[in-house]
Amino acid sequence: LACTYTCSGLTAYSALKKIKSRADGGKLLVIGAGGVGLAAMAIAKSVTNAEIYVADIDPEKREAGLKAGAVAAIDPSDKAAFKAFMGETGGGVNAAIDFVGAESSAAFGVKVLAKGGKLVIVGLFGGSFSMPLPMFPIKAIGVEGSYVGNLQEMRELMDLAKAGKLSKLAITPRPLAEAHKTLEDLRKGKIVGRVVLQS
Repeated sequence: LACTYTCSGLTAYSALKKIKSRADGGKLLVIGAGGVGLAAMAIAKSVTNAEIYVADIDPEKREAGLKAGAVAAIDPSDKAAFKAFMGETGGGVNAAIDFVGAESSAAFGVKVLAKGGKLVIVGLFGGSFSMPLPMFPIKAIGVEGSYVGNLQEMRELMDLAKAGKLSKLAITPRPLAEAHKTLEDLRKGKIVGRVVLQS
């Protein structure tokens, strides 16, 4: 468990700190409920008082996001669900963190922002991102990148962990003999949360 804090935990914590000023008192959307996204869900309540939502194309990962504390989950590829979500949130979220970093997830992140919202992109899936320039001033939005974190943030995160202020991470133990199968499952996107190999 502790080893995950120094990678996915720190990455999620740093992104949450970058979004805090826009998220506090509002709505925060976590895009991508994989290992890092679920780490963000475990840490979020210790950083912001925002109402937290989760978006993922995989129904199992949406369910994991709900179990991790999201008030609602959305499939970003479902247009009807998007329309309902925008109505439910009163016109979008104040902040979003994209833990996927694909063209589609970044575009969704911008689309779901309310006026004055901010998107932080963490994921490294790849592709390109474009948006009509007038939309930046019209929606008064901000877009920022975040990569891992710094030593001070690591210390802060460890203090939160020691104080018991972080929610439990979704961790599944597997025998070391299943290392190859686990890597294949990871490649296929079948892993929910984190897997720890044990000898």
